[in-house]
Amino acid sequence: MVVVTAYATVYTAMNIWLSGLAVRPWELFPVVWAFTYTAFGLGYLVGVVFSMSGAQLAVVLLGFASLGVSGIPGGPSVVGQARSLDGRGAWILAISPLHWYFSVVLTKNFRFVTQPE
Repeated sequence: MVVVTAYATVYTAMNIWLSGLAVRPWELFPVVWAFTYTAFGLGYLVGVVFSMSGAQLAVVLLGFASLGVSGIPGGPSVVGQARSLDGRGAWILAISPLHWYFSVVLTKNFRFVTQPE
């Protein structure tokens, strides 16, 4: 827990300082902490299932898979992914911690967007 909290604290401080997000630090920290806790947990789960070298490779591949289904620009659309696999593609989106992180941060950031006049 100490490592997760330390990572979330440093990441939140750097993200608020270097990015253009309008999200307040006390709103971003719980999101970063939950994402980090989930990513570490998935890594430990994979570490139990596979051997040491296999687990390291599996966690890297899991990270790339999570990035691939996160809905980032240039990738497949979220709607297209959700409709894939006979409508079961939403399950893949639901297990991606990066997708949840981007969704929450963007939702919190959009409250500061104003309509053009």
